[in-house]
Amino acid sequence: MLKGSKVRHHNLMTMFMAAMLLMINTIILFPQDIQADVGPKPSIEITVKNGPKDYYIALIEKKEGLEGRSALKLDNVTDESVEAFLKSFAYDGWGYFKNPVGTNYKRANEDGVFHFGYMTPDYFRVMIIDMDGNVLLSDPIEKIEFNAEFSFDYAAGELKELRDDALMKRIFTITRNYILTFVIEFVILIAFAYPMKARNIISVIVVNAITNIPLNLYFTQPQNRASGFFLTLFLFEIVIMFFEAIVYYFALADKNGNMKKKALGYAVVANLLTAGIGLITPF
Repeated sequence: MLKGSKVRHHNLMTMFMAAMLLMINTIILFPQDIQADVGPKPSIEITVKNGPKDYYIALIEKKEGLEGRSALKLDNVTDESVEAFLKSFAYDGWGYFKNPVGTNYKRANEDGVFHFGYMTPDYFRVMIIDMDGNVLLSDPIEKIEFNAEFSFDYAAGELKELRDDALMKRIFTITRNYILTFVIEFVILIAFAYPMKARNIISVIVVNAITNIPLNLYFTQPQNRASGFFLTLFLFEIVIMFFEAIVYYFALADKNGNMKKKALGYAVVANLLTAGIGLITPF
């Protein structure tokens, strides 16, 4: 009994260390901005072309009950005057989009690329204020992608979403997440002392292809990654956990040929760990 207890303790420590190493490597390999909570966040990235030498850029959203027309001109351009102008801005029902976390206007930079994250409007306009106080508003546009990239030609006044590489990004994300999930579950398979037999390895490969790929196909669609994300992910993970537990119950075999022992525990630990890491890796 003592020897068996030591073996179980060793396996648990191995699982714990493997989990910690995988989480650290995941954060290093797939970094993203850390927010007060986890899960995917919508974003807008705007590349300004043919812009003035120096300027401010902000997002403008449609607001009900916002009347009046602010003058599209500032007498004195400073950080303080721009912020005050944006807060009181009204233009035919359009007003400044204020991010609940920090400010949502930015100063020009060398590459002309601006990232707006955490929360973003789906239907918006871009405002640019040059250093002479001139205010330019783009035409309204509705973003399609969850993490959308836009090009704004200041000289032409044209704002458009860039979607040519969206499919390739989805393929990359699905492939990356499948490989990461397989590596995690493979390490846990070793921690549970399952022998590296072809039967066990093929079972993990096939089961994850059946569960992980459709899950990621679903969540790489923009419309499936906003409201209700956590509840939907939780429900999917519960279904996947039970499905994998049933399959592994009949598929996995330990060194003695036992196909039932430890299968449920393996499925639970593997899914809890992959689900947790999935929350900190971007879709």
